[in-house]
Amino acid sequence: MAKNKIGNGTLMKNENKIAGDNSEQNQRRPSYTGPATLTIAGVEAEYEIAAWDKVAERDGKRLKKGDEYYTWTISEKFKKDVPNSGTVEDDNVAF
Repeated sequence: MAKNKIGNGTLMKNENKIAGDNSEQNQRRPSYTGPATLTIAGVEAEYEIAAWDKVAERDGKRLKKGDEYYTWTISEKFKKDVPNSGTVEDDNVAF
């Protein structure tokens, strides 16, 4: 996939969320996920966007009960090859 322009991202349907599965674990998975390129404090970096489909459960200022909406988060891009910071790589470390 081509890199996004700074300040832009792409959301795609999350294939890991199973339609019809109402288990708590499945419902916590985002409905849509994708990459975003942002500049924060002068540093350009890749981030992850996650969005969830929601339905208003009660009337509010901007939503009426039954209205559909999205909630979303932006987080640092997950890197599989980065070792866990809590691991000790040298067996000779003194405690």
